[in-house]
Amino acid sequence: FLPALKPEERKWFIPTFAAAVFLFIFGTVFCYCIILNPAFQWLTDQAMGLGYVAPRMSSYIDIIIKFELGFGFELPLIVFYLVIFDVIPYKKLRGSWRTVYVALMIICAVITPDASPVTMLLMFAAMIVLYEGSLLLARLVL
Repeated sequence: FLPALKPEERKWFIPTFAAAVFLFIFGTVFCYCIILNPAFQWLTDQAMGLGYVAPRMSSYIDIIIKFELGFGFELPLIVFYLVIFDVIPYKKLRGSWRTVYVALMIICAVITPDASPVTMLLMFAAMIVLYEGSLLLARLVL
């Protein structure tokens, strides 16, 4: 990408790439350490009265991959650059926090691969922390 960028755009590439890699790794570790256990517990509890739970390894890995991709948090980069490049003013994002929270709740409901309210709420809490943190960072940079 670097040869295609202008010199003033190149200064943002390395920090953006490093932040994207860090956030994705952080999101997947968060998912693996905190989310997967309650999610699988909920999924197996839902099937308890219906029959014997005997998951196939391919299904198990498929669900883990979907969770990991869903929790690879990139929201802070999006919010940060929207504010820094003045696409959406900081005051507008700060003032419309209720709308943003509802939108984040809907996104979390769609992204989580299971129907567990626990998983969705844990993801929603993480998204709120990341959203608020990215607004704080953008405010400090501005």
